[in-house]
Amino acid sequence: MPALYLNSPVGMAHMRRLAITTSGLFNLSVGKIRSIPVALPPLEEQSRIVAKVDQLMALCDQFKSRLSEARRVHEHLANALIGQALNGEKKSGAEAVDFSAYLISKLASQRTFGRVAHMKLLFLADSHLGLGLMDGYRRHAAGPLDTTIYRVEERAAQEGLYSTSIEVLKSGQEKVSYHIGANISRSVETAASALGSAREELDRLIALFEGRKTEDLEAVATLYAVWNDALAGGLHPNDEWLINEFRGNWHEAKERFAPDILGKWLGWMRDNGLVPTGNSATTKSQAAFLFN
Repeated sequence: MPALYLNSPVGMAHMRRLAITTSGLFNLSVGKIRSIPVALPPLEEQSRIVAKVDQLMALCDQFKSRLSEARRVHEHLANALIGQALNGEKKSGAEAVDFSAYLISKLASQRTFGRVAHMKLLFLADSHLGLGLMDGYRRHAAGPLDTTIYRVEERAAQEGLYSTSIEVLKSGQEKVSYHIGANISRSVETAASALGSAREELDRLIALFEGRKTEDLEAVATLYAVWNDALAGGLHPNDEWLINEFRGNWHEAKERFAPDILGKWLGWMRDNGLVPTGNSATTKSQAAFLFN
């Protein structure tokens, strides 16, 4: 309490007056500081003040908790409404190959856009926009994967929508590149027509990942799937739970992602409206597919 007073404007002014000597020099000894009168309330009053402050702090904590809960509810409601609106506007006729072609038409020219990025972005588009394109997502090392994507790419090549080429990098890894075909505009128009006004949301999703590394898409797509799976199972997980599930119960390859990085991605997802509702297709472990 004395320290608070001495650091206040009144206390500082008091010390300056005491420090001035008859010669005009400043001299503030410990004795002079101790002689400064500090007005303190009685001990009983101090106890009441402390109790009141504790009560107010507890009230602030309650408000903070309620605000966080309200924010979560708002996120779920907002995303549910978006999903309903998108599903209501979507017309029949568009298939996974059409939406795949739509993504390729936008991103094929980017060096960072390969097969993993294609698969993860198609998953996010499918789940976030409620397209219902695939329902066999499994927990793969690189994130959610439905193996029908390979048949989608084969069909796209047969129909002249796009083709692929494989380059072996210095690291020994294979890099898949996409090349736009003569007939791609047909599928792009089909996907755009099916989306209606939701095309703007898909374009926004694509723009969020333009130029980003494949690992970024892998992290976000996997977090989205983990989160959606939990909500579909009736859970309301916090960030710690989501991060632990991501690193410990998806695939051993996910342990390379540091918890603090995943926490930042969860914040980024909320800031950019990528919050699942639990209504999208859920993922299964590799073992689950073996026994089905």
